Amino acid sequence: MYPVSAILFSVVDTGAWSLDQLRTWADRLIEERPHPALWLLDLSTSRSLQEASSAISRGLKDAQIMLPDDMGDLLVGFFALRFQRGQLDARQFAAAVGDVLDAYGSSRLNVEQWNLLTSHGEEVTGALRAVTDELARAAAASEDRLRQLDSLATGLARWDGSEGAELRVFRLTTPPRW
Repeated sequence: MYPVSAILFSVVDTGAWSLDQLRTWADRLIEERPHPALWLLDLSTSRSLQEASSAISRGLKDAQIMLPDDMGDLLVGFFALRFQRGQLDARQFAAAVGDVLDAYGSSRLNVEQWNLLTSHGEEVTGALRAVTDELARAAAASEDRLRQLDSLATGLARWDGSEGAELRVFRLTTPPRW
């Protein structure tokens, strides 16, 4: 199970969520917080996906959160999900996954095998397709968890303590200064 911070980073980095979806998500959290964190306010007022990405990166840096070692798998999963939804064609999907594998690696996909197959324009089938489909299912489950945070109180009640602690560390709120 991926931490919320990694999921949020992924939906922005892969284009799985639009700017409007990100701002709506942030707005709903802001409504529930007496003192929302600056990064969350910046996300809510972002005018581009680049600004949204910068806001999230600042939140990660401020909270000193490192992305998980298997981040490449989550990113591949979100690109596979976009491919399944018809948001990417086969060429775009192959290129995006190749870029992720080059930058992050994967515990599930072999970079050389992927590049060899896709460089010849062949469709992703067989064992590689089974892996990308499995990663897409994991990404869809992660996306659902992120959407549950539309109501932070509900989301925290559903999740175990470690995830709730991760949310507090990711600083959805800023402590009031007296």
